[in-house]
Amino acid sequence: MLLQEFIHLTGVNVTSLEYQAIETEYLNTDIDKFDFCAKWKTNYNNKMKKERAKYRKDHSIENLFSFMAGVVSTLGYFAKVDFQIDKDSISSYNSKSVKNEISLFWCVRKNGTGLYENKKDAETWANDWHDQIIAQYKVVLLNKLATIERIN
Repeated sequence: MLLQEFIHLTGVNVTSLEYQAIETEYLNTDIDKFDFCAKWKTNYNNKMKKERAKYRKDHSIENLFSFMAGVVSTLGYFAKVDFQIDKDSISSYNSKSVKNEISLFWCVRKNGTGLYENKKDAETWANDWHDQIIAQYKVVLLNKLATIERIN
């Protein structure tokens, strides 16, 4: 079986390097290429479903909020109050992120947090409180999933 046949039979694009491993697996079986591809595709689909489910869990809004709560857990009262406001704002943005990616910038200082729609405003806020800044993060919302990445 050739790479192009495999792609045609499974509907899955793989690299030539990936195909080398698949071909070795195929050559070590005693079934025809049609049965092999059908079984491979079933296994592949099951694996992808598990990976997608894990990705969705790892990138859920609840996990985002849990991470953010951990960041502010040792900070002062006002940081915790600001965080609750930030959570509400993110929840509102999240309901709008079904079709379009939304990027937000979350800044954390010793006595508060700030959530901004653009990086420039976040940097201005951080510079105004430069002696108290702890971290800045980029939060990306898309299709009710979230990622967070420290940017300083």
